[in-house]
Amino acid sequence: MSVLSKTLGKLSAKYKTLSEWAVIYDQIIASKPITKKTIANRKYHHRRILSHLGSREIGLIRPHDISGLISKIYETNPHTAKRTLIEARDMFQEAVDYGWIDRNPAASLKPVRVKVARLRLTLREWVAIHAYAEKNSPPWVSRMLALAL
Repeated sequence: MSVLSKTLGKLSAKYKTLSEWAVIYDQIIASKPITKKTIANRKYHHRRILSHLGSREIGLIRPHDISGLISKIYETNPHTAKRTLIEARDMFQEAVDYGWIDRNPAASLKPVRVKVARLRLTLREWVAIHAYAEKNSPPWVSRMLALAL
């Protein structure tokens, strides 16, 4: 960070780093009525964002910077990339709301497409599972399957 940025950072929030904003943002998240596990999950994504962009001035972060991070994560884990983009949007939107920046650099990014790996259970498959449960399991298992249906 340059001497000019350090000096202006005392006067204007847009010259402060993303890491400085993250301290305030963590307090905002902690004050919301969400579970501890959800807070921990969100902080995991915050750490990913901060490890890549934390030292940058918040006012100088552009959509292509965030896109680069999301693309890098997407190569190995598409679900994490999608969630990280959601968290980046929220983090920067809060910065806009608090007057740290004028616009949200993550807002213009397209959502990450994630292929769903699960399939629905067909009736034929369910009947086979139910028949097996009636013959080979305690009576409550087949009743549980019927109740679930």
